[in-house]
Amino acid sequence: MDQVAEVKPNLFIVGQPKCGTTALHQFLDEHPDIFMSPYKEPSYLCSDFHEESDAYHGGQVYFPIRKPEDYMALFADAKDEQVIGESSVNYLYSKTAAREIYACNPDARIVIVLRNPVDFLYSLYQMNVRRAWEPEPNLKSALAIEDQRRNGQRLPANVHFPSNLYYMERAKYYEQVKRFVDLFGRNRIKILAYEDFQRDNASAYREVLEFLGVDASFQPEFRIINPSRSVRNETLNALLRQRWVVRLGYLLIPQSKQVWVQRNVLNRLFGNNRPRPLNTDLRVQLRATFREDVERTAELVGQDLVSKWLGARPKTSTGALIRE
Repeated sequence: MDQVAEVKPNLFIVGQPKCGTTALHQFLDEHPDIFMSPYKEPSYLCSDFHEESDAYHGGQVYFPIRKPEDYMALFADAKDEQVIGESSVNYLYSKTAAREIYACNPDARIVIVLRNPVDFLYSLYQMNVRRAWEPEPNLKSALAIEDQRRNGQRLPANVHFPSNLYYMERAKYYEQVKRFVDLFGRNRIKILAYEDFQRDNASAYREVLEFLGVDASFQPEFRIINPSRSVRNETLNALLRQRWVVRLGYLLIPQSKQVWVQRNVLNRLFGNNRPRPLNTDLRVQLRATFREDVERTAELVGQDLVSKWLGARPKTSTGALIRE
C-alpha cells in the first residue's frame, strides 16, 4: 500500500463555523490515538466554492490547497494513530463536499457541530465584519440586501466567495445535514450541539471519542480557544484583508502557520472581546423564521433541538424579515 493510501483521512469535522470546531480540533489533536491536520480549514474538498471564488475574483486568490499532493501532505506526519482527521467548516455548507469526502473515503466518520441558528447567524455576521468581508453596519441591513447579493449586487470586493454572505441559507441546517446523512448514514455521523459542548466540554468530548472508537478516558486541558471578538480598528482591519495582502500572506507564511497567525496575531492586535448584542426584536423574528427548519433538522438527527434552541412555539407570528 502506498503512502497516500496509508495517510488517507478518516475523520472530517465539517461545520459549522463559530460553533467550537477550532477547540474540538485542537482537543482531539491532543489525543494520542488521533492525528489532526496542522492546517485547520484546508477546504480542499469543496470544489464548488473554489469555482465560485475563482469566478468572482478572476482567478485563484483564496483556497490555496488545490492539488492532491498538497492535501495529502497535511497528513504526512501521521504515524500509527487510529484516527486521522481534518476540519473545514465550509464543508457542511458546500453542495459538493459530502460527495467529494465520500469519494475520498466512504468509510470516514463525520462530526457536525450545530448551534442555535440565531446565535450562529449573528456570530457569523460578526466574523465577516471582523474579516472585512461584510461592510453592512448591522445584521438587519445585511439580511435586507441578501436577495440583491444573490443577484451579484452590493458584494464586497474581498469576500472569499459571495455565497458566504447568504446568511439565511447558511443558517438553515436541514438540507446541509441531509446531504451527509444520505451518503454516510446516521451511524457514521456525530451531531454535536455547540451549547452542550460549551456547557460541558468533558462530557461532549468523551461522546466524540466514543463515536470515534478511541480511548474515551483521555482528557485534554480544556480552555477557551478562538473567542468571539468585534473589530477594534476597522480601517487597519480592512487594509489587512485586501487581496494583495492576502496573496502576500499566502506566499510568505507557511500553510501550517496561517491559522495560527490569524488567531494569535491579527485577532489579538485588531480585535477585542466585546461582541455587540443582537437586537431583541430581530432575534424574535429570526427564531420564528428558523423554527420549521429546526424542527425538520431535529427529526432528521434524532435530537430535541427545538427545545434546546427555540423553546415553546409562540402563540402569534412575528412576520417575515424586513427586506429592501
